[in-house]
Amino acid sequence: MESALRELLDRQALVDLVGAYARAMDLQRSGDLVELFTEDAVLDYGPGFGVIRGHKEMRERFGSGQRIFESSRHYLTNIKIDFEGPDRARGVTYLYAWHRFGGGKPDGHVYGEYRDRFVRESGGWRIAERRLLVAAEQDFPTDWAPIPELGA
Repeated sequence: MESALRELLDRQALVDLVGAYARAMDLQRSGDLVELFTEDAVLDYGPGFGVIRGHKEMRERFGSGQRIFESSRHYLTNIKIDFEGPDRARGVTYLYAWHRFGGGKPDGHVYGEYRDRFVRESGGWRIAERRLLVAAEQDFPTDWAPIPELGA
């Protein structure tokens, strides 16, 4: 019973972590965003954006003070968590994300999923790896070229 309770608590903590990421992105709180990841985390949004490795690169990319979007909203569903041990898990989360670019550009839309690897650290669960796979996108700038098609 104790291990079942621990798993339920961990599962909820991971769902909360996934939600905290979306909220930090939408509110453009780069400091909060970085703290959700392990120090050596890998974040891959796809070829046009590039792979980000570790807190230092995350701060450079997200903490530059430049706003990529005027506004955004990330809607997350179908969260699946698989535990690989007491301190490791993998997750898949479906995503719809709306982005307002401003400047007369059309709003952008992404439909896809995050594939995550989570680890428990002394401060709680963190994202060690996040990969965005896209099933469809609409009206993203061509120079960003957001992302590989969703595979099996």
